[in-house]
Amino acid sequence: MERGLRPAQGRHVFQRFLTQLVKDENSDLSPRMMALLADMAAELGTINENV
Repeated sequence: MERGLRPAQGRHVFQRFLTQLVKDENSDLSPRMMALLADMAAELGTINENV
């Protein structure tokens, strides 16, 4: 990502990391990046429900 953040491997670990990152109000990520990450988190949630 733009700040060099690297989550651990694994689907559930990544999804938890992504959710925490989106909820972090003190993050120095740009609003555009936060919107993209929120969309990605929502899409992953939908995929998990379908699987």
